[in-house]
Amino acid sequence: MLNFKSFKEPFISEENSVNFSPDKSELFLTGPALKICKKSERLIIESNGKNVCEIPLFRLKTIHIRSKGILFSSDVVKECSDRGINMYFQYYSGEPYAVLNNAFIGKDAELERKQLLCYYNEFSGRLCKKIIGGKINNQCSLLKYVIKNKKSPNEEIRGIQGTIRSLEILEENINALPDAPIDEIRQKILGIEGSAARIYWQAFAVLLKNSLGFSGRLGKGEAADPVNAMLNYGYAIIYNHIWNYILQSGLNPYAGFLHTAGPNKLSLVYDMTEEFRAVSVDRAVLSYINNKKKAITLNEEGLLYAEDREGITMKIISRLETPETYIKKKQKLQNIMKMQIFSLSDAIKKQSEYYPFSFKW
Repeated sequence: MLNFKSFKEPFISEENSVNFSPDKSELFLTGPALKICKKSERLIIESNGKNVCEIPLFRLKTIHIRSKGILFSSDVVKECSDRGINMYFQYYSGEPYAVLNNAFIGKDAELERKQLLCYYNEFSGRLCKKIIGGKINNQCSLLKYVIKNKKSPNEEIRGIQGTIRSLEILEENINALPDAPIDEIRQKILGIEGSAARIYWQAFAVLLKNSLGFSGRLGKGEAADPVNAMLNYGYAIIYNHIWNYILQSGLNPYAGFLHTAGPNKLSLVYDMTEEFRAVSVDRAVLSYINNKKKAITLNEEGLLYAEDREGITMKIISRLETPETYIKKKQKLQNIMKMQIFSLSDAIKKQSEYYPFSFKW
């Protein structure tokens, strides 16, 4: 049996895998033969009836259930609820379909009423301008970060420098839009965002050492190449974190502003993910592909193989634990995400300005 102290490498068999984030606060479980048991102050993970590791409960913050057939008891649920350990249930693609957390966490009816009312006044439009302006700013910053050490700029690098200037102009165009309820300016914001996305992903493709068939962004269900598959999988990981922080803040994850509402659509989760896409997932995917020596391919179903799924998961989780400058202090990126969500909650309560996170390259 592997105990927590000696658990240096992930447990991976033909059917099952058990993996941790670098700080051991997140547990990732994949495979139908896994079982989670509670013993004293520890969780025991079994595979086909045999113990593969033990985890002290005080270290855990999140458990990711990433396949069907993983077993656990109501005792495990109760212990996780009492300790604030969230359990996320995800499809193979990484997309979350359920979450288990404390029934009373973050409940704030007055805040939720204010959140719903904000949609119909100028606050919603100002917020969405800030969110997409912040997204474009961070796309710029990522490109600047990647090319900053290029000593002899070639034609491709000069092309990326041109893209950066174009993105800066588009960010100015976002900020120049009038303050109005989001329904009045949504299409203008989305039009500028679309223009920024087109040239950003062209530059992103240039920075890939191996394009792997990538020619532009494709969403969930459309990805036909490993780059898009990794990006979609990575964004799904971020959704889990943002969803968790929104629940903790007392905001309604379904009542978004830029992303329109729909049945079971986590509109606010998607809104608040925008400013973090480039600095968390895009950067991790670019690094993973450019440093991977083995070929990266998709299986017959168009999904990542287990090795790359686990590899990009750990790369993104490691990125989330990386300190970044935030209000003149160093904070882990995942903590910045949480503070930004609570900043939004405070802005809604006070009807004050929201300021997006800006990556310092």
